[in-house]
Amino acid sequence: MISTSTKIPFFLQTSTGVGVTGITSANIQGGSAYIVKADGTTASVVLSGANLFEIDSVNQPGIYQFLIPGSVLNVIGKLSIAFYPSIGATFITKVIIEEVGVSISDFALMRKILTNNEVIDQPSGLLRLYDDNGIDVVAEWYLQDDSSTKSIYNIRRKIRK
Repeated sequence: MISTSTKIPFFLQTSTGVGVTGITSANIQGGSAYIVKADGTTASVVLSGANLFEIDSVNQPGIYQFLIPGSVLNVIGKLSIAFYPSIGATFITKVIIEEVGVSISDFALMRKILTNNEVIDQPSGLLRLYDDNGIDVVAEWYLQDDSSTKSIYNIRRKIRK
């Protein structure tokens, strides 16, 4: 999952391939971008001057950026974003396919979670994940049972410390 907003560039054009300038949320159907995530779930994002930007109408006509909020980027994989023209708008329906991924630091932590040693410290009830060197602690979790009590038996929850 990406926790911050991400800017996606895209091109809007006429049926003859000419870049369209001056597009605002009023020119887009429903004033929203429609998003389909890799798992099939959908979202719509209301467009405004804060998340739809024209880059340079003189030197790069038709090139825009869409700022996707981090709350929408919760599924890794292909992301389809569609902008449909409202009545009277003169641009071709645009669908953008983007790949949502993880940062290298998040990937490194995921690799360690999957492959490195984990040890339960019985007195504290903590699960510790060790770094590649086997000495440094990368992450710790509180372990709890069904009644949300610290436990190393019948563990039902693992809460990041």
